[in-house]
Amino acid sequence: MNRQPGSDIDHWRAQICDAWGIDAELTPLPGEFDLNFAIAGMQPAVLKVMRPDCAPELVDLQVALHAHVDGAAGARVPVPAVVPARNGSARVTLEGPDGQPRLAWIVERLQGQVIGTVRPREPRLFRDVGAAVAGLADALGDFDHPGLDRELKWDLRRAGWITPHVGLIDVPERRGQIEAILVRFEDRGKPLLDGLPVQAIHNDLNDYNLLARADADGEMRLSGLIDFGDAIRAPVLCDLAIAGAYAVLDTARPLDTLAGLVAGFAAGHPLSEAEADGLWELVLTRLAVSVTNAAVEKRADPDNPYIAVSEKPAWSFLDRVRELEAALVRAHLRAAAGHLPPGTGAALAGAVAAAEPHPVLGPLPDDVRIADLSVAGVEAPDDPEICDLSDFDSCLFDAATKIRPVIGRYGEARLIYTEPNFRAGSHSANARRSVHLGVDVFRPAGTAVRAPFDGEVLHAAVEAVRQGYGGVVVLRHRLPDDTAFCVLYGHLAPASVRALSIGQIVRRGEAFAILGHAEEIGGWPAHLHLQMGCPDAAASTWPGIFDPDMEEAARAVFPNPAALLGLDPAAVEAPVMDREAELRRRKRHTASNLKLSYHTPLTILRGRGTILYDDRGRPYLDAYNNVPHVGHAHPRVTELVGRQMRFVNTNSRYLQPIHGAYVEALAARLPDGLDVVFLVNSGSEANDLALRLARAATGGTDMLVSRSGYHGITQATLDISEYKFAGPGGTGKPDHVHPVAVPDTFRGAYGANDPEAGLRYAADVVRALAEAGETGRKVAGFISEPFPSVGGQIVPPPGYLQAVYDHVRGAGGLCIADEVQTGLHRLGRIAWGFEAQGARPDIVVLGKPVANGHPMGVVVTTRAIADAFATGMEFFSTFGGSSVSCAAGLAVLDVLDDEGLAEQVETVGAHLLNGLNVLATKHPLMADVRGMGLFLGVDLAGPDGSPATEAAAYIVNRLRARRILIGSDGPADNVLKIRPPLPFSRADADHLLSVLSETMRETPLGDLNGRG
Repeated sequence: MNRQPGSDIDHWRAQICDAWGIDAELTPLPGEFDLNFAIAGMQPAVLKVMRPDCAPELVDLQVALHAHVDGAAGARVPVPAVVPARNGSARVTLEGPDGQPRLAWIVERLQGQVIGTVRPREPRLFRDVGAAVAGLADALGDFDHPGLDRELKWDLRRAGWITPHVGLIDVPERRGQIEAILVRFEDRGKPLLDGLPVQAIHNDLNDYNLLARADADGEMRLSGLIDFGDAIRAPVLCDLAIAGAYAVLDTARPLDTLAGLVAGFAAGHPLSEAEADGLWELVLTRLAVSVTNAAVEKRADPDNPYIAVSEKPAWSFLDRVRELEAALVRAHLRAAAGHLPPGTGAALAGAVAAAEPHPVLGPLPDDVRIADLSVAGVEAPDDPEICDLSDFDSCLFDAATKIRPVIGRYGEARLIYTEPNFRAGSHSANARRSVHLGVDVFRPAGTAVRAPFDGEVLHAAVEAVRQGYGGVVVLRHRLPDDTAFCVLYGHLAPASVRALSIGQIVRRGEAFAILGHAEEIGGWPAHLHLQMGCPDAAASTWPGIFDPDMEEAARAVFPNPAALLGLDPAAVEAPVMDREAELRRRKRHTASNLKLSYHTPLTILRGRGTILYDDRGRPYLDAYNNVPHVGHAHPRVTELVGRQMRFVNTNSRYLQPIHGAYVEALAARLPDGLDVVFLVNSGSEANDLALRLARAATGGTDMLVSRSGYHGITQATLDISEYKFAGPGGTGKPDHVHPVAVPDTFRGAYGANDPEAGLRYAADVVRALAEAGETGRKVAGFISEPFPSVGGQIVPPPGYLQAVYDHVRGAGGLCIADEVQTGLHRLGRIAWGFEAQGARPDIVVLGKPVANGHPMGVVVTTRAIADAFATGMEFFSTFGGSSVSCAAGLAVLDVLDDEGLAEQVETVGAHLLNGLNVLATKHPLMADVRGMGLFLGVDLAGPDGSPATEAAAYIVNRLRARRILIGSDGPADNVLKIRPPLPFSRADADHLLSVLSETMRETPLGDLNGRG
């Protein structure tokens, strides 16, 4: 930190000891002109030592403001109280190290940290800030003090002072942006502020003057407001704009964060329509003042870090929004403030329809066809990441449009926009624009496009990029009542667009352009993209596709243009799922113990590879679901399953080559002798059957099981699943079940450094066998996941499973390996969990991953055990071993081999495991990282080693908010569980590591489980 003149800590410590009787450690805090020191002790406080020439009235003003706000607003606006000196005065004069007198005063230090250092900066926190700004405005409404009437460079009404200094900004694009902001401020912002009433305001609600701390749920909430040093008399809107200027910095969702601030403010203090409409310009103006002031001050004092504390994030945000449509932001903020004025949304669409426009493509026939390109639409592409535009031309539109028009719907969430300009980042799980806010009409190239009303050409250009507009024109039209609005016409023939000039007038019904060919319009089949915009929308090209998180505001700016085509708006508007209605329907017809994941459930309609998509096209990286073993909707699997469904789907009572081919191919992947295959419907049914096999072969009844194990939902498998029978609603351990210790070398009795750990854990089986023997009943066997998953993604120590199997067989029992989680190369080149342990089971169980989610379970055993089970009663599972099930199973085996997934799993898994270990060296919360291949766990622990359950829940939900899905497990639910589909790539792993790294640095994790 740059040391300001006079910042001698020992000197000031002695001074406050004399004046206040406080003897405590001092720590310097940031300050632009004055000195600030944190005072340690039972009652933390802050010493404020003013600049040598500070007028007493400035300190008196701040003291009065603290007292007034605290008295008027109380806890609604938490502000620190002033600590009086020994003589009862709020301020005293101290002597500086240089002999100069300096005014000083002390305020209590509120709990929390400055929001400028808080991560994440979520909209909910700034809703708190908005509410506090509203409370502050109410509290200061009757406050008066002569010190308020002063001129400051931070008075937003006087932002024009930066004009002669803009030249200090050396990047031309940035300099031009600040100049444009100043022009808009003079045109819109300043007249608005000059017309508003004034009162006392804080005037510096930047993110270093606001405090936050985590609540009981780990969510950051506002805990304080400090530093009235810049207070003046000005419009309350200035405080909101200043708070907004810093709210948008360093956040993934800046506009949502700003809207949260506005909503919080408007809930406690009415915000007029004009104020909501002008706020965006004022936010940009404050940032323009901030970055220009930094340029000025850096020239004078280049080594002072406080001067530029917000410069980098401010420029980052300004760069990000340089091309953002201001009308869209204004609509977003109007909606947050409770205002959607006339001339937007449905009101504009209705006025246009009432004015009887000339149909843009001429009269359309009554039998137009409505295409379904939605996320789950029948005409959507199979692969949401690769859109082959030629498929649309040949299969969907080309022939149809020669007979009758095909309509693409307004408000439809689509996954056909795959080029980089539709994405917020390089990874498939990054946000992407998906919501179509125009109407498409597919007609042959050369079809005339006509003006619906008289109009002026505002924009005419050619976008020669893939999935772009091609030729595009924006016209401003006026209705008979002089209502102005704009219309974008996209996918026009470039030659017809180049014939137009800016300012040119086109008349109602005039053909001003024609539709282009596919090669001219970004590769799309010939069609018109028609989009209507509000009158204050910019004249340049608008986006036709929007991020679903901005959909509400975008609909207000760009309403349904169907009337311009002579179409019924309702007929061409895509339905939007009512999630609350869907949730009510589910609750009405399902049991209450059928749970949904996450507090706000995900609505997943599509999947491909390692990516899932919700109903509005938002992508999520799936690092959790192991059932789609070779990837969601793998084309090889869907093709073979669909083909078999077209032929026949029947059961195993018929001699089917596909059945024989599958059981033979699967048995070939198992050790010799494990070659009799039973096909059933699920892992639960498979484990149930495995128990029957063991009991039939041994004559025993009792089972040894692993603690925290889970094996299914049938009564027999629930009885052997401690995860269920000992959990909420469980009925306790049945007499015939004997749990043994989980071989957990992190939390168990024997650690990873113990070379005998495997044998020591296996010795607990000897104890359980003796316990079983005391009942007089015989042991049928031992069942476990070779790598316990529910137990916390456990990797057993070497020799464990082999020793266990020896003990069990020595007692006459059989060994069952539940490979639902680890089988078929989840661990890498090693195909089975038991193989990684050097053990050989008597029975192997597989579940739904074996058929990529198709309902199939498998039991593989020896001929001798199978013969012992064949007592005369027929074994038959209606759908087990069906033609379609076998097709799915064969497809999975083929994909594993043909795509080299075993090698990929091993390589990517090692990379991911190494990355997690690197993170663990930086974050003690990640106490143990373990796993093989794509079976990985991270045990989270507090400083005392106790399970960090709350931290695990926080991380899982934060990753979900960042569109990555993982789970948590373990007896204390404190182990992060990572078990993605096997095609999980190195890029997927890097994306997960990057987002997890950011999440581990988030502020609430420092408060959970005692880590500060």
